[in-house]
Amino acid sequence: MWSARHDGSDREPVTESDKIVSAFGRNGGSAASREAAKAIVETAQNKNHWFFCGCRKGAILAPVNGTHVRRKTPNSAPHQDDCPFAVEPTEQIFIVKNLRPHPAATPFSLLREHTASHAGDVSRIVKESHSTRRPGLAKLLVSLAEASTIQRQGVGIPTLGEQFESLRVQARNFWLARNVPVSTMLCSDTRRYDDFIRDFDQKSRRAQFPDNIRPHGILLDTIKGVSEGSLICNDNSRRPVRGTISIFGRGDAPVKPWSTYLVAGLIGRLSSSPETCLLRAYVHPCVSSRNLMLVDSNYERGTLKIIHNLQVEYSGLIDVNVRKPLTDIGNQQICDNISDEDAAVEAERHGAPKVLVPDFILEFPQFAKGKADIIVETLGFSWPSYRDDKDVTIPAMQAALGGIAAIEHDFHFPQKEHQAQRNDRFENRLRTMIEERVRKLRS
Repeated sequence: MWSARHDGSDREPVTESDKIVSAFGRNGGSAASREAAKAIVETAQNKNHWFFCGCRKGAILAPVNGTHVRRKTPNSAPHQDDCPFAVEPTEQIFIVKNLRPHPAATPFSLLREHTASHAGDVSRIVKESHSTRRPGLAKLLVSLAEASTIQRQGVGIPTLGEQFESLRVQARNFWLARNVPVSTMLCSDTRRYDDFIRDFDQKSRRAQFPDNIRPHGILLDTIKGVSEGSLICNDNSRRPVRGTISIFGRGDAPVKPWSTYLVAGLIGRLSSSPETCLLRAYVHPCVSSRNLMLVDSNYERGTLKIIHNLQVEYSGLIDVNVRKPLTDIGNQQICDNISDEDAAVEAERHGAPKVLVPDFILEFPQFAKGKADIIVETLGFSWPSYRDDKDVTIPAMQAALGGIAAIEHDFHFPQKEHQAQRNDRFENRLRTMIEERVRKLRS
């Protein structure tokens, strides 16, 4: 992070950037942290400087009254999603609450009877991330994935059929509405979508939706990508979506030879139309066409490949499972019905809770529960504020899981090394950690 005049001149480094992150980053906001950063903010303001975090050209923090900063100005660019300044601390509280596991007994209620008649009438693409509140379809997909086998893998990946069967089994345990399990209105094959639409009314009558919930179903399948408001299916057919298509981690989902996504689509009718169609969709990248594990990025695919190789290498010596969490593991209590005013007070007093979603967790089931587990973090960005934030969140994740070990897979540092060298460094360090557990198991 550096400070400079609005035109970028008179640039100088901010030596205690961690204090700015603590005071004004998404995990901060408390009065005490702002007081600790006050002198830095006053100095910048006296020099007529802005703070530049480095996440994106033109992304700034403008000092205000020597005690606060403003993230948005007419001349500033938005911060990257993974930048700690992308979100106000008050909004962070709602995001963390939204990232917590969905209670299995609570219906998702994705299509209430009083939904506006125009809802879903305009096709658009929305980027989702850990800097946004998770939409209902994303909660449903994440809940099924975490409850199934696809987010926890040992040596050898189950067949695609077995992975989908695991998702279908878990669909019996979650509810679209009161007394309507997801499984009763589930289409888990885009090739059978037309048949599902044809039988929609009959299925809806059998499901007996409550009066306040409009009948709806769920499309769950892999797709190649998204184009012009349509899902591109594996057979290259298109399924148009009337409303919002939310995509995790990116603003598009182009069809490429290596791209595979898992989609949860909302099937139903607008109150203004008799047509049964796809109203909304949530799209999340998965590892490959044969591995449905949901991942955040191509960087994580690289990390997972190394982990899978080590699982095979140590097969027969020690059991190693890899788990990819999708929900927040934090234990800071957040009131179910917290208001904006209460969230502001909470942030002022204690700061906002951190988003604690580990990239991966290596599990060693032959040891006492969780004691030997290892958090694996994929570091996909280089800017200092992102690194300052990771310096805080990684220890917090370790603490939340009982003080377990952690290791980082870096895609940017050391800068003088090629990525193959960084990969080798990570693999060798992780191998050493696994070797330690093998020795303990033998002793």
